[in-house]
Amino acid sequence: MAFVLENDAKKTFDFKIGKQGKMYHLPLLADLPLTAQVKIAALTRKNETEELIKLLIDVFEKYAPGSTKELTAGMFTQLITAWREASPLAGE
Repeated sequence: MAFVLENDAKKTFDFKIGKQGKMYHLPLLADLPLTAQVKIAALTRKNETEELIKLLIDVFEKYAPGSTKELTAGMFTQLITAWREASPLAGE
């Protein structure tokens, strides 16, 4: 008999930019593909801020297209912080 690995229902971080803005849905950090999680963790550990920001912009644009287009750096920092706080990883 084969082992069957099932993908659990993914939870999302839901946000909008401004009161009248479009609603966006981004997978929680633990629900991203493993390769993305590993890259984020490695860049965080190495304190590679510029590369980490580029990767996070790519993640946001992949799963929530258009969500970063009108953001300032400060707004994006707030958004990342809220997403990470909503995204506990296993063992935390």
